[in-house]
Amino acid sequence: MSSPHVAGAAALLMSAFPALKGRPDQVAAILRATATTQGVTNTAGVTQSCGGTPITQWPNYMVGHGRLDAKNAWREVVFIDGFDN
Repeated sequence: MSSPHVAGAAALLMSAFPALKGRPDQVAAILRATATTQGVTNTAGVTQSCGGTPITQWPNYMVGHGRLDAKNAWREVVFIDGFDN
């Protein structure tokens, strides 16, 4: 179910900032950089890992970069130096 959420967040960003249209790498980088890891999982006592990457290291193979934060992504774009809307 993460795909529809990511697509929706990407669409919101491109709607708010049309200059991002046709720049999927930049949109992806913004969404990854602004994802939050706080409250994603309780890592206390968790010894689970996948591909040698523990759940306490970000990004990891179990929960990726964390939880999508569309508002934080919007704020990031607003504050990008020289961003041309």
